[in-house]
Amino acid sequence: MTKAPNWVEEVSTFRDKDSLLKEYAAQRKDRMGDALNDYLNDDKVSARQAYEEMLSEAIEWRDYHQKQLAKAQQFIDLCHPNRAESYSSLDLLD
Repeated sequence: MTKAPNWVEEVSTFRDKDSLLKEYAAQRKDRMGDALNDYLNDDKVSARQAYEEMLSEAIEWRDYHQKQLAKAQQFIDLCHPNRAESYSSLDLLD
């Protein structure tokens, strides 16, 4: 008999999907807290630097996803070359 991987045992301890999502949300918040702690407890980092670096990271994520969206749109346009208008992300939800 094969033993289940460790992550299976960990996941099976959760009662349901909601419990798993709540636990993940708590862990995510803890990771953010750890990052803030790292910035704010470093005497060499000003509050302004912490703010600017966090904002810079959010802007990088936004830019990355805009590029990925444009790439996906180009792909969809290639799949439907005779369609005059482009599909928007909302068109796909209908």
